[in-house]
Amino acid sequence: MELGIREIIERNKIKAESFLREDSKVFLKDIYENLHFCYVKEISHDWVIIKGFDGKRKGETTRIYWADIKVFEEYKNEVVGG
Repeated sequence: MELGIREIIERNKIKAESFLREDSKVFLKDIYENLHFCYVKEISHDWVIIKGFDGKRKGETTRIYWADIKVFEEYKNEVVGG
């Protein structure tokens, strides 16, 4: 089943509420191929504010429009060869 952009945005908003409430680490990839390892700090109808915990954007606060989010999931710090 293929989801439309509005359904994807609504699902991401629901996930964002959970990530914010649980203070979860998040992996986000936008339509410009930027990677964000972050925490959700604020949620709006049109956008989400995130703060980087790692990578090039560590410590940066960024506002991203829901329509610009390509991947939005809980961060998994997996150890390879463990």
